[in-house]
Amino acid sequence: RVLLAKAGHDGHTVGFYILRDIFQAMGAEVIHLGLRTTPEAIAKAAVEEDVDFIGLSALIGYVPGFFEDLKNALNSSGGSHIEIIGGGIMLPSHEQYIKENLGIKNIYVPGSSDFDEIIRNLKARIG
Repeated sequence: RVLLAKAGHDGHTVGFYILRDIFQAMGAEVIHLGLRTTPEAIAKAAVEEDVDFIGLSALIGYVPGFFEDLKNALNSSGGSHIEIIGGGIMLPSHEQYIKENLGIKNIYVPGSSDFDEIIRNLKARIG
């Protein structure tokens, strides 16, 4: 089970819907939380829905802050076991911070990721 959400005021949806299609093609049940959600709402829904992954798309503002707030909200609500994946358009330093400081390794950004890589990584995690 996968929950997909868009953080903050971001309305860009192309990558979001591509991830949804990839997950569904892999046989996953996808819960579409929607656009402009808060980290707390995402964490609450993820725990209530007992998901395996959260796919977070964040493209504007301080992107690492969205991921950090989500991780903290998951830890506070009993969802520390739920894996976060995500991506968006971000500075290389932000991508590095998310991977190194937050331990979220599956971050996909335009130009450095391809769909084959995403699918391989997800298959390795779901079985």
